[in-house]
Amino acid sequence: MTNFIQKLLQDMPDFSHFLTIEELDTSSRELAAAYPHLVTLSTVGHSTDGHPILMLRIGNGQHRALFVGCPHPNEPIGALSLEYLSKKLCEDTAPIRANGLYLLYHQGNRCRWLPTE
Repeated sequence: MTNFIQKLLQDMPDFSHFLTIEELDTSSRELAAAYPHLVTLSTVGHSTDGHPILMLRIGNGQHRALFVGCPHPNEPIGALSLEYLSKKLCEDTAPIRANGLYLLYHQGNRCRWLPTE
């Protein structure tokens, strides 16, 4: 397990821009469609403006993990890290069952100070 985590961290890409909430939602839906045997996508609530808060459940390994990407609007790198980890957990066999939540504070992440391109 330690080697798997080290490899994940070593392979983390350099990100050139942040993704919008809509892009993250689309990516989550695409991941669930591409890996239906590994990924379950569910709505666990709604933001105060009515936007669904999505949760990805990935894998069914013996180790469990919870990843939260961008719980505060000034921490957008967490969403990109979760984007990368979600895909890697699907592509590579991992003895893990992970739950991932993106962007719990939607209104703050819609602010224009976040560069998206």
